[in-house]
Amino acid sequence: MGLLFDLFLARTEKVPGRAKTRRLLLLTVPDLGPHGAEDLLAEIGPDMTIFEAGTEHLASWVGVCPGSHESAGKKKNVAVRPGNRYAKRALGMAAKNVSRHKNGFLSVRFKRLAARRGYTKALVATKHAMIIAIWHMLTTGSCYHDLGTGYYTRRTPPEADPTQDRRPRSRRIHRCQDSRIDT
Repeated sequence: MGLLFDLFLARTEKVPGRAKTRRLLLLTVPDLGPHGAEDLLAEIGPDMTIFEAGTEHLASWVGVCPGSHESAGKKKNVAVRPGNRYAKRALGMAAKNVSRHKNGFLSVRFKRLAARRGYTKALVATKHAMIIAIWHMLTTGSCYHDLGTGYYTRRTPPEADPTQDRRPRSRRIHRCQDSRIDT
């Protein structure tokens, strides 16, 4: 297997122009690595015009788009759809590596989702976020731009969050004591 990969790598080094720049763009994605970038580029190709419906078409083709099944107003669990197993494998290894880091937008996203939804669903959601970013990178020709660990706090600052009670704790306790009914 090492010999075949070395031959493939030597062949991609000789490729001029667009494919080589696309490979370099994919190397900017956190934890994708050279093997993952080449696997992904070999599977999805450098040209994103074949996915005419946009990001969701690519995510569906890879098999990491969110499923939805609702019956009688209840949302049911849906298995991950079949897709390109090689592209899904490259994204899966990158998403697992991202989940082990402390810094970066994808790492923070994974940890927030894993706390609420579980490890597996958070992993699939991280793969989905990565493939969306990759589609935009290959479409626009720009490098990966990490939104940072503070993205969610900048988007919804704690003082603007309506779910948090902004009164001091002593006033909240006092109000609860006043609302009790003595019998």
